Amino acid sequence: QSAEAATPAQAEDSGPQADDRRLFALTNHLNEAHELLDARERLLLCRLNLRAAERARGAAAFVAAHENFRLGVERLPASAWQKYPKLAMELFLGQAECAYLTGHFDEAKQVLSLLYDSAPSPAERARAYYVAGLFYRHTGDTTSSAYALLDGLRELGVAVPRTPSAVTVLYELLRT
Repeated sequence: QSAEAATPAQAEDSGPQADDRRLFALTNHLNEAHELLDARERLLLCRLNLRAAERARGAAAFVAAHENFRLGVERLPASAWQKYPKLAMELFLGQAECAYLTGHFDEAKQVLSLLYDSAPSPAERARAYYVAGLFYRHTGDTTSSAYALLDGLRELGVAVPRTPSAVTVLYELLRT
């Protein structure tokens, strides 16, 4: 059947929005039945939660995104950081970001603290510090925001003192 001859119901069931609705519906159903899934299926569910969370976050639906990131984290296997570090990182980082965006500040701090210890590389830890910088800026704590961002730079090999001396400040001003 051609696109011109499609009925309104058929047109509504196709395209990106329909794909998103199906993704969210499937993910929600599988989350409800997660205890019935085997290990391989639970890992697939973690990936589906990540996709659904990223789609929701992209649409600024932060409450839905937070829920999918959180459920994805809950369903990760205990060995996730060793076996699936990229998946674990994306789920935990997304959970931290959406937690602060939805007002769950204590949860955001807890997840960020875990990320500082568990992130698989300096670059990934720098990402966690970047999200921490955004979180602290969001809450109005500009000092903690600056310190988190400086810690992220340190992870990338850029050492910037937290409190530079007057001589350092003067030197940098003259250099520019």
